[in-house]
Amino acid sequence: MMKPSANYREQYLTQEEYRRFSILLNERLGIAWKDSEVKKEQLGRRIDHHMRLIGIADVSKYYNYLLQEENLCDLQYLYNTVTITMTKFFRERKQLEFLEKEVFGQLNANHSFLQTRKLRIWSAGCASGEEAYTLAMLADEHLGTLGWDIRILASDINTEVLSEAKAGIYSPEEVKHVPVSFMEKYFEKGRHKGKMAFRIKPELKRFIQFRVINLLSDRYPIKTRFGMIFCRNVLIYFDQENQSALLQRFRNLLDEDGFLFLGHSEFLESISGFKRLRLNVYQKQS
Repeated sequence: MMKPSANYREQYLTQEEYRRFSILLNERLGIAWKDSEVKKEQLGRRIDHHMRLIGIADVSKYYNYLLQEENLCDLQYLYNTVTITMTKFFRERKQLEFLEKEVFGQLNANHSFLQTRKLRIWSAGCASGEEAYTLAMLADEHLGTLGWDIRILASDINTEVLSEAKAGIYSPEEVKHVPVSFMEKYFEKGRHKGKMAFRIKPELKRFIQFRVINLLSDRYPIKTRFGMIFCRNVLIYFDQENQSALLQRFRNLLDEDGFLFLGHSEFLESISGFKRLRLNVYQKQS
């Protein structure tokens, strides 16, 4: 990165500048920014901070700087600051109970799955990893003992939180929703940066591969189909066109009768090619 400029003067986004950055983020990331003063100030503060870091004092020069191919890492930095990464272990418990009681039961009765006992799961928008590790624990408990081959792809566009996910180190507050039996089986107690922490055991990490994936990319680095895709509380940040396109791509990546899990705030009465079950779980239809 460039050194901070001594001549830097604080600037705020004009309406036109806000529009240009909003379009850029929408095209590259799919974020649907609302036209509001609050959003303009929010984006402006994040851009202002990054401009200070790299030593660019002019907003137009900064915009052009981000467009240059060699500065993709800086565009990624901006992506990281505008993506929202809130998650926790065992989030949306009712949906997870449905996964355990209904979905795993269907898999164990499905002839095509039983032939291979192979399950692939995608946690799309995994943030700091709590969802992916939760799914790994549940799959291992219900299917691992029956000889299933379980693999989980955990992806996010935010490289900072993805690094946290790979490390798999969490504070006592972050693991408070994990059942005691799971804590004993899948976590190691220790210290991290001078504080008490809990680290995911290697036996659980082996199920998961973490990758940077932009859901709006023309191609995904994926060569498999999934029995389940979890994309919870991600669609709400995309515009309707990108939502529809993404849902169809998910359908194409699912096995026959595969399951799509959306967040509780992403209620869709019907999705083309899916049958709605309950608790915002959808099943692929031929």
